[in-house]
Amino acid sequence: MPSINITNKPDLARVEIIPLDDAHRPLVPPLLDAQFRSLPPGSFILKNQRDKSITMVDVVWTYTDGSGHSVQRTLTCDGYYIGPVRPIVKAGNLSLITPSGYSSQEHFNRLPSTGVLEPLTWSAKDKSVLTDRIVSITLSLDSVLFEDGQIMGTRQSAVLRDHSKPAFRDAITGCGTRRGGQV
Repeated sequence: MPSINITNKPDLARVEIIPLDDAHRPLVPPLLDAQFRSLPPGSFILKNQRDKSITMVDVVWTYTDGSGHSVQRTLTCDGYYIGPVRPIVKAGNLSLITPSGYSSQEHFNRLPSTGVLEPLTWSAKDKSVLTDRIVSITLSLDSVLFEDGQIMGTRQSAVLRDHSKPAFRDAITGCGTRRGGQV
């Protein structure tokens, strides 16, 4: 399993990222031990250290092969997509995030039915770029949105600009108003 490098170190008072690679195997929750080898490359645990749920997460993976060629994959886990708003990571809890999706801790015992174990598939374009086996994976947590409107990550303003769901706008507007208009 290739090692996973994290490009942006999160604020550990808010979140912790545990890459699911051989180097971090001792930190893997026991409920994931049986599935460890079947997890898609780049999978990680996102631990929410706050008392507010995480409602949206943007992730970018960069897969690099032995020849130095790379391909990016992105995923947005969006609790605002279909109402009512649902947490991606509950307060004080953790979720598994893979390139195929996410699963909260209470569903770890039935991961095969959640779809997060789906293997990586490569488009014809990806296959033409990646000419060797994957040797490294770079993970970037582009943005994390908490239910109280706090945003962390490299794409904070893009989260607000790009999101068009009414539930999201209403939640952020309410949070911004309660916090003196600062979002």
